[in-house]
Amino acid sequence: MAARLGYVAFAPDVYGAGERPTTSEEAASAAQPFYDDLALFRGRLEAGLGWLATQPEVDAGSIAAAGYCFGGTGVLELARTGADLRGVAPIHGRLLSHEPSDAGQIRGKVLILAGGDDPVSPDSALLAVLNELRDAGIEWELDMYGGAPHAYTIAGAPSFQAEADRRTWLSLTDFLSRVL
Repeated sequence: MAARLGYVAFAPDVYGAGERPTTSEEAASAAQPFYDDLALFRGRLEAGLGWLATQPEVDAGSIAAAGYCFGGTGVLELARTGADLRGVAPIHGRLLSHEPSDAGQIRGKVLILAGGDDPVSPDSALLAVLNELRDAGIEWELDMYGGAPHAYTIAGAPSFQAEADRRTWLSLTDFLSRVL
């Protein structure tokens, strides 16, 4: 959908060769090693960004990152590395706070798109990340959709919330038009 709007869209293979989860249980299991080893997670994301920035159709000084679920966690972790990103948008990602905080490394703006009833990122996790962003002086925005559970954008899933998904896309495309 982003490519149809004229953006270069790229999804790095963080899991690695041969790892293709097909169920939510398999996806959670495949993601856990990256939550346990943020250096590994961030390293793979940085490698993907490095590759993307070298592509001839990409303006390396004008990149934003958006991701859903595990990818949403990933874009915020990538931003915390100090990556040259104009903006990041985690969408129903698992929001992780860090002690000590490294939010001050974030160079772009942050748009968090979240379900109001998401047990994967409860209000306490969201508030901890927002406090880190505030304390670091990062420009951030939050769109939260009441009644929306985790994975509310996955069409066909029991968690799908059509209106929250529609509004998420509108917020994301507006954000991208402002930061890029």
